[in-house]
Amino acid sequence: MLPNFLIVGAMKAGTSSFADLLNQHPDVYIPHKELHFFSSRFENGDPPREDYERLFPDWTNERWIGEKTPTYSYQVQTPARIASWLPDVKLVWLFREPVARSYSHYQFFHTLGKEWRSFKQALAREKQGKTRDFTMRYVDRSIYVTQVERYLNYFPKEQMLFLLFEEFITQHQKTLQKTAAFFDIDPLLFSQEAPPHENKTRLPASPLVQWVNYSLFKRKGWRIRQAVTTLNRRFGPEKYPPLDPELRAELSQYFQPYNQQLAAVTGLNLSIWAK
Repeated sequence: MLPNFLIVGAMKAGTSSFADLLNQHPDVYIPHKELHFFSSRFENGDPPREDYERLFPDWTNERWIGEKTPTYSYQVQTPARIASWLPDVKLVWLFREPVARSYSHYQFFHTLGKEWRSFKQALAREKQGKTRDFTMRYVDRSIYVTQVERYLNYFPKEQMLFLLFEEFITQHQKTLQKTAAFFDIDPLLFSQEAPPHENKTRLPASPLVQWVNYSLFKRKGWRIRQAVTTLNRRFGPEKYPPLDPELRAELSQYFQPYNQQLAAVTGLNLSIWAK
């Protein structure tokens, strides 16, 4: 059995928490980890169908079987691969106000040790086209309309569900009602609890130690990297340093036309982002 729905993005927009709540419904099954099948298994041509089916070992005949991989929304080659394998698949999107998403994305990699530059330096490097690692393109991955339009070349909009992170956090039952209608499942069978905070960023006591740790053990020695990360964790509130107001205003202005296009393409009311 292959999936009949995919949560395709966006990164740092609540996809993990959303998937966990969705997975509690008796008609839905989603593996807990990200599978990255359509983004990493096609280097040598199409893999066997069985390779994908093996990634859903705990499926027990639920009506809806899916997966969550936020990189699917961004990678250029992914929509065509998905369309080739799963032409009738339903696609779920979660969007977060782009400045907040970009900064959260940066902080995630900064605390992981993958990013050592300041946010401003990282953005300048991306603007200059020097960010070869697509996973570290903080601004470009927040231009959602380009990603949606890429998928619309292969899938009708009727197969897509567009959700907002902010609404999910503040009114998660409303989000689940929309999801239940999209999947034609009973909304009363969802958990009534607030969404858990999955993939929470853990701030390090020393960013330098974390960067050295990641540089030395990113490919091998992941147990050592995990142990150092645990020991290097900051005590106290897990809050990001405040974003510079001028930089926030600059980014907000940059994203504004893209947000307007996104609203036009998806039909979403994005007024909550203005708050």
